[in-house]
Amino acid sequence: MLYAQGTIQGKGFVTHDDRTNGLNPVQYGNIIVVEETSAGSSWLTRNSLTAIDKATAQSTYDSFMDNIINNWIDDDMLPIIKPTKEELP
Repeated sequence: MLYAQGTIQGKGFVTHDDRTNGLNPVQYGNIIVVEETSAGSSWLTRNSLTAIDKATAQSTYDSFMDNIINNWIDDDMLPIIKPTKEELP
């Protein structure tokens, strides 16, 4: 897997050609995960994203989620379920 810090957004960020080439980026908080293929590497480069190692990605994601979880106010967020952290793939 390839990991990068960023946000999937905007028209053309993920194109039909990307999907045809098997690209399926997944967003975990502020971390984007793609398969470690030439399509994945090209996509990161095209979108000005830099690959980071899994440990850095997990630490960055954990900090991002800790901020959300620690500032969660149940009364303000009902009926949404309080988020939890995940292990990145």
